Amino acid sequence: MVDAFASDAPTDTTAQTSPWAIGLKDISLRDIRLSFADSLQEAYYYSQIGQLELQAQSFDLEQQTIAIRDLLWSDSYLEVKVRSEPSVAETPAQAQATGFSWPYTGWDISLGQMEWANLSVAFDDFGSPPLPYGNFDPAHIHLEELSLKGEGLSWSSAQLSAGLTQLAFREQNGFELRALSFQANLTPQSAQLAKLQFATP
Repeated sequence: MVDAFASDAPTDTTAQTSPWAIGLKDISLRDIRLSFADSLQEAYYYSQIGQLELQAQSFDLEQQTIAIRDLLWSDSYLEVKVRSEPSVAETPAQAQATGFSWPYTGWDISLGQMEWANLSVAFDDFGSPPLPYGNFDPAHIHLEELSLKGEGLSWSSAQLSAGLTQLAFREQNGFELRALSFQANLTPQSAQLAKLQFATP
């Protein structure tokens, strides 16, 4: 700051490597409550975490690599409330011009084992009125008894692969999923889904 005012040509330090390094090894959280309100965007976020355990093998933001060995999340509640503006539907010409682009290119992310148990998730968009009971309402989703087990998640610039061994939940509008499992593989040119199993009451 002093150099910038004392010289006509201050030294450019923006291109220098940052001395700060962010590392992540293990995370263990129990009985935590977090909340955030954005009055400008009319959004509210609340989370009550019963248990969250994460074990990382590597975490390097500069190299864009994240490798997590185990992720356990249980006995928790997540609530999101927003108010969206009315959207204008794209014309076919606009949709074709937009096309598909592979997201998060350059990142290499992997997750060995993941398990969620006894979770509740609530999402409400108050810019859309609720639909009658019995209809799927993407603007008002409330999930109870959510459980999930997965393994072998891998995300890179060329491929997304994941194995889901169990997914189950109850939704407020009456839908109940007893079991869902599959093996998925997605590339910018193809999509494959194998070993699909699906069960409802």
